[in-house]
Amino acid sequence: VVSETLRDPRFGDLFDAAQLVTDVSGAGNNWGHGYGEYGPKYGDEIEAAASAALERCDSPQAFFVLHAVGGGTGSGLGSAVLERFVDAFPDLCRFSVAVYPGGDDEDVVTAPYNAVLATQRLTACADCVVPLENQALLDVCARRSARGAPAPASGRTATAAKASKSGFDETNDVAAQLLSHLTAGARYSGGLNIDVNEIATNLVPFPRLHYLTASYAPLLPRDFGGGAA
Repeated sequence: VVSETLRDPRFGDLFDAAQLVTDVSGAGNNWGHGYGEYGPKYGDEIEAAASAALERCDSPQAFFVLHAVGGGTGSGLGSAVLERFVDAFPDLCRFSVAVYPGGDDEDVVTAPYNAVLATQRLTACADCVVPLENQALLDVCARRSARGAPAPASGRTATAAKASKSGFDETNDVAAQLLSHLTAGARYSGGLNIDVNEIATNLVPFPRLHYLTASYAPLLPRDFGGGAA
């Protein structure tokens, strides 16, 4: 997955290969394996990569941790990374964007357990959490692409038709648009310029009540065939 991302002509150059920490396999959809095995194994390496990135920043504001909590790596290793950042970088805000598993069609049987265990760490270690949900992202994509789309072919279920129209590219694009606009005030100058920390300062009433409900409109379709929309 990482190699494929680096080869992508659209955004491969955005990533610094020296900052990547990888392994051959994931955590087997097991929170305990990601937290207890990969956390200690790669914790020092991840912290060193984060420190190297911070040293090149003039004014670091926060850590953005983007991870899914239904699988083992995002939930387990993500929890371990958050805990380590609390100790290593206590003055920097930890902003988590956590993708939660969807409805009954979730193909990972351990997803509910992983999500519950990860949520406990998100509550204790993150300063602000924007939870996204797989099924909600799919529903948004289905509604967006249904405008003008042909009816499903005979014999195909609604779920199959929805899946064929809403792949990872489209659901990831919904999340990317949401996060881009959420952080635009911190990345561009202007009268509405803000620090990322102000999102948590203004929207988190109490330290443990830091789960935000995010929305964005209008969601515009994009051309994933190779060009910008």
